[in-house]
Order: sequence, then structure tokens, then C-alpha cells
Amino acid sequence: MVDYTGSRTSTGNIFLLNMGYPAEQAILEFHLCPGRSVKVVFDPLVQLYKGSYTMNLAINRLRIGTTLLTTSGQSFFSNKGCNDTHYIEVGGTLTVGNLLSNPPGEYLGSFSITLAQE
Repeated sequence: MVDYTGSRTSTGNIFLLNMGYPAEQAILEFHLCPGRSVKVVFDPLVQLYKGSYTMNLAINRLRIGTTLLTTSGQSFFSNKGCNDTHYIEVGGTLTVGNLLSNPPGEYLGSFSITLAQE
């Protein structure tokens, strides 16, 4: 798991190695005027691909300012100024199979987050 703070942990037979690039949370930025209630919508399950191999990434931790969101459809209230930058820090849990089903290498995928003013 990579938390919204960028820290990572593992369970089961997964061993975290400190080789190559470090794991980091996704950080997105946007501008929004104060006094807005905003619903955050996203697909909680993302597929990552390396050729015919796949892994699942469960997006389950988003932080916007001091607000922690754990499921799609939750809302937060904007209390910053219109010219201030807001940040969404995204973390999740990656499900890794054995070496035959998930060989080492780079797996790619994408996700989207929709912000809807209420």
C-alpha cells in the first residue's frame, strides 16, 4: 500500500525493496473559490497492465487539505481563497500476484477524479 502521505507498507509474501524509483502518492492540484461543497467521484479499482499481465490498484485514500476521503462520492468543503491551490493526495493498495502472474517490470494504467460542486 502507498498511503496519501507517500509511505508504503506490505502484507503477505511481498517484500519491499529499495531499488530504483521510490513509491510516491499521486498529487493533483486545482483551484476552487471558498464556500463550496465539492463531491469527489472516482473509480475505486484501477487496472495496471504490462503486456498481458495485470494488477489491481484499489484507490482507497484521498486527502484534500485536512479532509480524508476513503470512498468515492464523499464531499469536502472548500475554505481556501480563490487563488489558493488545493491538492488532492491519492493513495491506494496494489494487489500483486506471484512471479508467474506478475513478473517484475513496469505496469501502466490511469485513473480519473471528478470534482462536482454541490
